[in-house]
Amino acid sequence: MNRTARYISSMAAAAMLLLAAACTKTPEPGGGGDAIGFRASSTAVKSVGSQETDDASITGASIGLYGYYSPDRGGSSVTNVFGTTEAVRLSYGQDGWTYSPLAYWHRSQHYRFRAFHPYDAHIVSGSDADDLIISYQPGVDGYDLLVAFEERYPVTDGTGTVELNFRHALSALCFRIAFDPSVGLQDPGHHDVIKEFWLTGLYAAGTMYYTDTSGSNGEGGISWDAAGYEASEPFYHWTDADGKPFGITDADKNDNIRTIFDGDGIVFAIPQTCSEPADGFTRINFVTGNAPDVVQSFELPTLDWEPGKKYTYDILITLSDVNVTVDIADWTVREAQLDIFA
Repeated sequence: MNRTARYISSMAAAAMLLLAAACTKTPEPGGGGDAIGFRASSTAVKSVGSQETDDASITGASIGLYGYYSPDRGGSSVTNVFGTTEAVRLSYGQDGWTYSPLAYWHRSQHYRFRAFHPYDAHIVSGSDADDLIISYQPGVDGYDLLVAFEERYPVTDGTGTVELNFRHALSALCFRIAFDPSVGLQDPGHHDVIKEFWLTGLYAAGTMYYTDTSGSNGEGGISWDAAGYEASEPFYHWTDADGKPFGITDADKNDNIRTIFDGDGIVFAIPQTCSEPADGFTRINFVTGNAPDVVQSFELPTLDWEPGKKYTYDILITLSDVNVTVDIADWTVREAQLDIFA
């Protein structure tokens, strides 16, 4: 069944990446404002499992940026800051973050910038500083999609650093497995290994809209059209020939609980309704060392996965069943999936 659903989130999530636009004090030919220069810094960004990306490795991928200026804030009569309808590519080299040709500040104008990372994301035609539209397929793309927005009025704000706080546009999923503490009452030393894990019952693709639907041309929020529902296709298929060991955890789930995915232990997902009633259940499927010929499959509870949120699912095996609980948190820095940098 193919269905389409849109999921909207405010931009209250924590910042992921800092893009700074600063005055380079280069005069515009023939007089005018200072040239707009850029620098970028990060405490993380990179994910079947993820590796952190630091200030050094972020320079391996370009950033895309749109900009408008207008006589009034959020005005509809706009001029492209960079003189093109295409996104400007910010690339890192020995001279720092550079682009060409240079753009210059006009001190009496109101500026707004909308950015995305990485630059090679699949931008949909019609995207600009007010409407950013990007298509994404977790099974194909695999990168951590980030977006940002900032405004500047040089008369009151000056022509110094413009800070764009990048935010996660996707949802992060983490899965952990252990035996429930109740198992210890019967067999205190019980243990096993997980050798294979995957999900079914998800949307295979989506289109992100980062825009202000109120008409005021401000930051707005992120919404997604999720499409291509797959009931049985495996997603995030993870295997380990030797298996990852796990045992009996305690009441606080601190001991003997094993994170399944490698690296930082998360994968990226299209924001959507997990176990959407109209489509069917989203299921976890796994194989353990103690039962290598049996695929154990269990339903996840119905829940809206939102942009910029991290969902940690704990799979606790009892003597007769499996209990699945989920913890929801803001997805902040130092976490991300498959290597997004060259």
